[in-house]
This record gives sequence, structure tokens and C-alpha cells, in this order.
Amino acid sequence: MNRLVIAFFLLLALSVGAAPLGILVPAYFYPPTYWDGLNWAAARVPLAMIVNPGSGPGAAPDANYVAAVNHLRAAGGKALGYVYSSYAARDTNAIQADITNFFNFYPLDGIFIDEMQNDANTNHYNYYAGLDAFIQTKGTNLFVMGNPGTTTQEPYLATVDALMTFENDATSYPSYMPDGWVTNHLARDFCHVIYAVTNAATMTNYINLAASRNAGWLF
Repeated sequence: MNRLVIAFFLLLALSVGAAPLGILVPAYFYPPTYWDGLNWAAARVPLAMIVNPGSGPGAAPDANYVAAVNHLRAAGGKALGYVYSSYAARDTNAIQADITNFFNFYPLDGIFIDEMQNDANTNHYNYYAGLDAFIQTKGTNLFVMGNPGTTTQEPYLATVDALMTFENDATSYPSYMPDGWVTNHLARDFCHVIYAVTNAATMTNYINLAASRNAGWLF
């Protein structure tokens, strides 16, 4: 990940308002590739990386990930461990085991819950609230992001600290319409992941669109 690209992104992120957009990076690449450049960025704007050794924590600590996470946090970034929930179908005991292993293996600032349900089922709200309560037993001030990847129900925001409400390719972003209730909350409560952006002009436009749509985290 070229530092010039990151620097350009940082300047744009800082230009959209008084509070900078944070960068959320799905770090699904083996360290140290790209991590050093992202450490450089973490010293300049809010940056969080999703740590995913093997669709979760893996079977044992990986020394390269331990070093990479320590360097990221020393630079000012946050590390979130990846777990998946299979849209509330996965056994919570299995997810809790992954969460426990993550905190045993790596120094983390929180958890990223993928494949989050987005329907209006109270049982599903309780499912994610229970996961959040379990995560909070692992430390203090832990940050939890849930990823339905699309528009969702407002009560889910009470079960996590932030929601990823867009995760799709760049061609889908212009027509994306966030839920009206999003404006009742702070921008830092929402994240948009827009991939396959083909040029800098489009990136500039989408960063400004994300800010106008009350997204405080962006990739």
C-alpha cells in the first residue's frame, strides 16, 4: 500500500470536516506486508485494523501477527479481532471461544463481528447484545463493530459501538441510501467499506459522500 496513496487519503479525510474520518482496514493480508505503511497512517488519523489470522484467531498465536499488532498499537492504531456470526445462526459458544482465544493470543482493542443479522427479530438483538456483554468481560473500553454490510434496524446499534452499513463495490455506492435514523447518531457509529474504486477522483467523491451520509469510518 503506497504511502503516497495513504497520504492522499489522509489529506482528504482531514478535509471533510472538523472531526476527521477514521480509516477502517480489513487487514486480510499476512504481516508485515502493508502493515508498516498503515502504522505510518495510524500516527496521523484514527485508524483501526481488522485482524484475521484464519477466519478468526487461528489455532495458536502467530508471532508475526503479535509483532504487527504491537507495532500498530504503538503507532496509535486500534486492532479488532475478526469473528463471524453467520447472521445469528452460529453457536454463541463457538464465537465466545474465538473471542477468548483472540484475547489470549493478541493485544486487542476490540472485536469485529462479521455476518451480522439485520432483521427485526428481538431474539437476534439479544444474541448480539449477549456477545457484546461477553466481549466487555475481556478488558476495559473495548470497541465492538458489527457488520450487516447493508442497511439495518436501529436497535442493533445498542448491541455494538458501531455498525458497518455499507460493504460493496464502488459502482453501488452512488445509489446507496442510508436509513433515516442514522442521522440521530454520531458519525463514529457508522462505517462504509467501498472497494474496487478505480481512480483518485472517484475516491475523493466517495469520501465526501461518506461524510455527508454520516459515516465516521471508511475504507
